[in-house]
Amino acid sequence: EGPVLETGATQNPLTITISENTDLVAVFGPRPYTLAVTQDGAGTVTPSTGPFDFGSQVTLQAVPADGWKFYKWDKDVTGSSPTVTLTMDGPKLARAIFSPPSVALTMVVSGEGTVMPKSGSYPRDTALGLLAEPKGGWTFSRWEGDVQGTDAKVSLTMDYHKRITAVFIPERVTLQTRVVGSGRVLPSSGTYNYNQEVS
Repeated sequence: EGPVLETGATQNPLTITISENTDLVAVFGPRPYTLAVTQDGAGTVTPSTGPFDFGSQVTLQAVPADGWKFYKWDKDVTGSSPTVTLTMDGPKLARAIFSPPSVALTMVVSGEGTVMPKSGSYPRDTALGLLAEPKGGWTFSRWEGDVQGTDAKVSLTMDYHKRITAVFIPERVTLQTRVVGSGRVLPSSGTYNYNQEVS
């Protein structure tokens, strides 16, 4: 054994000069990881940044501003509770989303049909009923975006901005050909979209 060398150094790798028997002690501690917090809307989140030691438990608290409401967490943190606990097993990004007093409904129509209600602004938490009505020769297929499903009539709560697409598709009609005499008809029998030109 020799004297204990205490360098106080933190760099790795470390270069030292040995002139006698020496005990070199390496001290390991938890690795710190960065927690980055962002927000969308008016409110505050605590704590707002890291770093925190590996394995530590960090509790985030989202507090909305007056008139606003906490909506949900995004990125590496999920859920709709304003208080959430996460384990720092690596770098983390948390995004707190706050809902404003007035929220926007954006309605998009794909195909031929109408949807009620139209796009507009509504007080937050307004309950709405959506109705999709196809034009003649078309049929309602599905909802896409912030509403999913195949029922033409659905309900939703405007707890945040919504973008919804109503998808209409052409009805299918059958062409049946028949030949009298000697010859053929092209195209032969088949199924086509409503109002499709066939030659």
